[in-house]
Amino acid sequence: MKTTRHYLLIAVALIAMISFSSCEDDEDIGLDLSGLYGITWYGDMGANDRWGYPLDSYITFMSGSRPDHGIGTEEVYYSDRPYEYYATYKFDWVIENGFLYLEYDNGEHLVIKYPRINGRFFYGSIGDFDFRLEYDSGRSVRQ
Repeated sequence: MKTTRHYLLIAVALIAMISFSSCEDDEDIGLDLSGLYGITWYGDMGANDRWGYPLDSYITFMSGSRPDHGIGTEEVYYSDRPYEYYATYKFDWVIENGFLYLEYDNGEHLVIKYPRINGRFFYGSIGDFDFRLEYDSGRSVRQ
C-alpha cells in the first residue's frame, strides 16, 4: 500500500511539474513579433556603416501563411542627428527551435538567438551583442 501511494505521489508531482512549465513555441514568438498585419521595431541592433558610425534599424516583420515565418524590411538610419537614411534591405524570416533566421535579398544571413517579446520591447542576441528594440507606434524619429 505504501509503495502504491509513493508511486501515485510521484505521478501527481510529475504531472504538476509538466503542466506548470511554460514553453513559448515558435508560432507564439512569430505572432508576437509580426502581429496580424506587420509590426515595426526600432533601435540599435549593433550595425555600423563601413566607417564605423553607428546605425539604428527600423525592422518590420510581416507573417506569412503561418505566424512562424514571413517577409520583412529593415530600414537603416544613422543613430545621431539628423538621423539620415542609410539603406533599406528586404528579407525572409523564419523561427525554428527558438532561433530567428533572417535571409536578406543580398545573400547575407542573420541569426537572432533567444528572440522574445515583452510588452513594447523585442529582445534578442546577435553573436555576443544583446539588443532591445522598441515597438514603433509612429512616435519614432523616422517620419
